Amino acid sequence: IASFLTLFLNAGIAPGSQAVGASDEPLLLAFKTIFGDGVGASLLALIAVAGLIASFHTIIYAYGRNIFSLSRAGYFPKWLSITHATRQTPYIA
Repeated sequence: IASFLTLFLNAGIAPGSQAVGASDEPLLLAFKTIFGDGVGASLLALIAVAGLIASFHTIIYAYGRNIFSLSRAGYFPKWLSITHATRQTPYIA
């Protein structure tokens, strides 16, 4: 939702759709246009980096569960679906 709002709303503000299309960071461009180049833009960049790092943890967890379920279904080798005796978690995958 945020990406669609960024694309649609950025086309209607001062830099216009050409600047949005050429920008590598359209959300930062919109934020700078609305709030200026002050501390707010740096704060947004810091929050974006924190969100990126948090998403890495989620991706790593999801990949392990994906490998585990594909192994149980027979698409990957069976040794990838071995679970821990106490915790019942897929520690190999």
